[in-house]
Amino acid sequence: MTDFKRKININQQLKPVEQAAYLRLVRAGAGVLGFKPVNGKFYEVRFKDESEALSLIVSHGTNAETWVSMATYSNPSAARTQDNAEILCALWLDVDAHEGSKYESVVDVEKALEAFIEQTSLPQPTVIHYTGYGIQALWSLSQEISRNDWQPVADKLQDLAGRMFLDADPITSDAARILRVAGTLNFRNPEVPKLAHYKQAVEELQSFDDFGAAVDAALLKFPAIQKKRNKHDKAKQFESAETQANIEIVKALLECVDPDLEYCQWRNLVWSVAATGWECSYEIARSWSANGDSWKEGAFNRVWDSFDDEKGIGFGTLVYHARQAGYQGELPSNSKPKPKEFESGRLKTVCAADIEPEHVEWLVDQSFPLGMLAVIGGQPGLGKSQISINLAAGVTTGKGLPGTGGFSNIGSVIILANEDDAARTIRPRLDAAGADISKVHIVEGVAREGVEVDMFQLDSDIADLRDRALEIGDVRLIIIDPPSAYLGTKVDSYKDSDVRRVLMPLGNLAQETGAMILLIVHLNKRTDGGAQQRFSGSTAWTAAPRVGFMVAEDTITKQRFMLPVKNNIGDDRLGYQYHIAEKLIKYSGQTFKSSYIVWDQTTNRSVSEILAPPKANKESVVDDAKSFLEDELTNGPVTVDQLQKLAKAAGLSWPSINRAKKELPINSTKVSNGWQWTLCKHRLKGSISAIAAELAQELEGDQNV
Repeated sequence: MTDFKRKININQQLKPVEQAAYLRLVRAGAGVLGFKPVNGKFYEVRFKDESEALSLIVSHGTNAETWVSMATYSNPSAARTQDNAEILCALWLDVDAHEGSKYESVVDVEKALEAFIEQTSLPQPTVIHYTGYGIQALWSLSQEISRNDWQPVADKLQDLAGRMFLDADPITSDAARILRVAGTLNFRNPEVPKLAHYKQAVEELQSFDDFGAAVDAALLKFPAIQKKRNKHDKAKQFESAETQANIEIVKALLECVDPDLEYCQWRNLVWSVAATGWECSYEIARSWSANGDSWKEGAFNRVWDSFDDEKGIGFGTLVYHARQAGYQGELPSNSKPKPKEFESGRLKTVCAADIEPEHVEWLVDQSFPLGMLAVIGGQPGLGKSQISINLAAGVTTGKGLPGTGGFSNIGSVIILANEDDAARTIRPRLDAAGADISKVHIVEGVAREGVEVDMFQLDSDIADLRDRALEIGDVRLIIIDPPSAYLGTKVDSYKDSDVRRVLMPLGNLAQETGAMILLIVHLNKRTDGGAQQRFSGSTAWTAAPRVGFMVAEDTITKQRFMLPVKNNIGDDRLGYQYHIAEKLIKYSGQTFKSSYIVWDQTTNRSVSEILAPPKANKESVVDDAKSFLEDELTNGPVTVDQLQKLAKAAGLSWPSINRAKKELPINSTKVSNGWQWTLCKHRLKGSISAIAAELAQELEGDQNV
């Protein structure tokens, strides 16, 4: 037995009987248990009923903090979010008594709750739950309540607690909340864990209607302090400027939607307008809501004040509902208001004091930022595409990511993957990775005039990608695997200017949507130079993104790593070791095998440490040059001028290229602007004079070069 277990006998302190009684009082049906081991990471487990929940608590909760979802989640593949919450059987207030909170002790919290109940004339709570470092007051309801009916009453209860300065945790109106289970241990101080326990203050369960009426009466008794409202303080800066034209477009979007929606949809649309951060946003949302038969000023202000950008509701929510209602008009221009500029001759400057700083939000802390471009490169077979699927699964569920493994700002994913079949590869990999597939959208193509589905092209279709991302509303990740497959015929993947012309609007799209745009690229055949020079094509593929990683394998240990090639905003030494595992997945009675990524540990190993080969000798340089020529000439003739540029970019000398040419069946041909080389699979037989003429022409081409 460890020293920790000698200090307390965990199994004796846990109270399964109390756990069962508590669960029956405050919730019902299938749900989610959360566990946080003393020295481990938080994880979730699904259960079908109370019996299975109690069994899981016994097997997982002996040395872990234990929480349970207050809402029912009957769909095992649905993420634990407010939108997916189904049934609730309780309302609650959570008041803390620990460092940083208003109250110094649990006794202080008891007194504050008693005063709150007495002053508001609310019914006595059914359950007083002593969590170890605070109290949860719960009103157990006599009937099961749908989340849509429960939400407005929970919002009002949270509002009332704020008006009374109770300092309750702002989780009262969060239907997706998990609360600590009575009869389990609180390990906030691992050396001295505390047992959570409850007492049932009243025997009768609470009528939901009566409780709602009591909250309404208390709100009338203690009216909110009137305050001026315009733009919301918690809104990030919206990409579209607050111009009259854009304001009219937002009003037109709202006019398509009936304000008498069910409560949660109406609330989300109000938050969607708040997300613009415009000075007039409050009046826009208020005027629209006031046209509904169910309009109530107090309810509107409560919803407006409770907006928080971290909840994942953005302007795209309004676009989605308006499109569903038949809106076919334009969307707000994404031109961003510029800081004041000064011009002297042709030079323009902006004062740094006029630029508002913005903090970085992370999908993976210090490694993958939201709202920016990122790139992962690697040789085939090492798992770079599986890594992108792992990131997609983490975005949709909040679990399984590298590093800390967690992500709270759950959202949707858009995938462009030209080289993988959606049904045979992408879907099985998503399931193997544990993704919420209802939040993953795979691009099949673009409808064009005369063509039902045409290939998506980055140089012409990014505006359509933007519109779809705004329609979905909560896109956190866009994967393009590989971007070279979507360049179209007018873009040269080896020319910096061409690639940057494509990446610039992609960067703007990342900023506007707040999503990370992840590029999955191949490596070239170089064996020398830095890691960034190993990425195939233009150097812009690694120069433009703020973050770049390479997947590589240690040739000795066969361990695989995802290591930083560049990281301009995070930890440029932080990498990750991983391995690829397989899982059997069943579809319609058939079993499929698919792969997924397992993250082993973080590492500070460098790319150069793994990639640096022994110094190349003369023969290997020529072999590299031969491989280079075979790759570049496979698809047809290339001019010598272009080959010289490509060879220089690949770190190969022209003499090495010429030596390699002599060992390959390559023809030199005079063209109008110089010479071009063509790779011949088989040298044609002919007369001696014809062959001699051919060799003479090749020799002349070499001398001219």
